[in-house]
Amino acid sequence: MPPPCPHLTVIIPAYNEEDRITAMLDEAVDHLSAAAYPSELLVVDDGSTDGTADVVTTYAARRATPRVTVRLLRQVPNGGKGAAVRAGAAAAKGAWVLMADADGATRFAEIDALFAAVDASGADAAVGSRAHLRSRSAKAAADGSGGRGGRDALRALLSWVFHMVVLLLGGVWGIADTQCGFKLYSAAAAVAAFRGQRLTRWAFDVENLYRLQAAGMRVVEVPVAWTEIPGSKMTSLVRVGVWMLADVLRMRWSYATGQWTLPGRQAGVEPRRGVVAAPAHAHQ
Repeated sequence: MPPPCPHLTVIIPAYNEEDRITAMLDEAVDHLSAAAYPSELLVVDDGSTDGTADVVTTYAARRATPRVTVRLLRQVPNGGKGAAVRAGAAAAKGAWVLMADADGATRFAEIDALFAAVDASGADAAVGSRAHLRSRSAKAAADGSGGRGGRDALRALLSWVFHMVVLLLGGVWGIADTQCGFKLYSAAAAVAAFRGQRLTRWAFDVENLYRLQAAGMRVVEVPVAWTEIPGSKMTSLVRVGVWMLADVLRMRWSYATGQWTLPGRQAGVEPRRGVVAAPAHAHQ
């Protein structure tokens, strides 16, 4: 008998993650095995040069259950995180699609908070947010206690600067943290966000949210538990910030001039966005 059609597809973009992917998959499988709905984990190997694909293939054979399947999708050559998530969205089978980073920085159990938020608000998408951690990082920097359990002070500062760039230039409104790698989309929202997405690297999240709001999709922002994970691929935050700015400007110019096409707006639907409370109960 074939496995049940998944209610949730979890897209995990991975580039050279052989050392970290198993822990993240364990956390996800453990949580989803107790959920009331069938799920699939879809790891998109973005042209890794290490053993990521082999680790995931072995894991899928060892750990998958009838209600939680694990699949591997290979993207060669490396195309960027945005391209990997876009490919995963195109291959997703679930009625809901979660994008989750391979480093496990966001506690996977926060999926319950995202589902609770869309249940309570009727939103089409829920985005995890670390905005509530900025004040904690600022306090840590001031009193010398460090950013353990929160955010590195430099990261928090650059995140705030990028948020202002997005607010002023990116065309995305009401979302304080566009870059958290933990976002939940309905199947329809995933189509609006990813089908036609053109940015493939640093600012693809901004383009996705811009496309959702342009289509009249309702987006809510949910505070999540997040921890700085060693081994980040962002070796130069300043350089990445410059690339992100360039991507945002390119995106706005391309849509404004008609070089890129936005999804059609849902008739009679106004976008709903903002930070919402996050009651933690399982999605049924």
